[in-house]
Amino acid sequence: MAPLFHLRTVRQGSFLFHEGDPADRLYLVAEGEVKVLKHSLGGQEVILHLASHGDLIGGIAILGEQQYPATAQAQTDVRVASLTGQDFWQLMRTYPDMAANIITILLSRLRQAHETIHQMAFERVERRLARLLLRMVTRFGERTGEGVLINIVLTRHDLAAMTGTTLESASRVMSKWHKQGLVESRHRKILIRKPHGFVEIAEDLPGQSSSAGHNP
Repeated sequence: MAPLFHLRTVRQGSFLFHEGDPADRLYLVAEGEVKVLKHSLGGQEVILHLASHGDLIGGIAILGEQQYPATAQAQTDVRVASLTGQDFWQLMRTYPDMAANIITILLSRLRQAHETIHQMAFERVERRLARLLLRMVTRFGERTGEGVLINIVLTRHDLAAMTGTTLESASRVMSKWHKQGLVESRHRKILIRKPHGFVEIAEDLPGQSSSAGHNP
């Protein structure tokens, strides 16, 4: 299996592929973080997915599409293993259990995409940000004596791009939460000091003010 994969190092800020490029390879993240993004007609960046160790990128290549529908950019220095769509299908025929796992991953991405669209259309910014941070805690959280550290680089620009809001709105909400003692910034990472507070915000439970978040 190994000879089918091509190992590559991509430096922070560089691109694995751009939207519209020929969809000829599937990528597996071995180290680091990659953001998959699109740009709106107004030029605003929207992050569709933040990939880390073990995640697949460019899955559209295996479905027979001609072009990548989004752009993949290295959030940090990354190591990726890639293979062609043709080689991927060869593996699927040889290892059917792998095919089932890939289908499960793609379905999960699809469900998340639908959920994100719903949130952007109907939920206020504060609630969208709270839901996002809780997802990041589940994927990347590390417990410390002060709370839970989301152990990936996650800037306010990233938060805005992942929730479909403006940088100003995301910054305003994060500043409010910092003053309330809910979050703290640690070298471009986020420390969640009171995870239960974000559950209350995400679920619109009593006790949390809704005055900070408005749809942009």
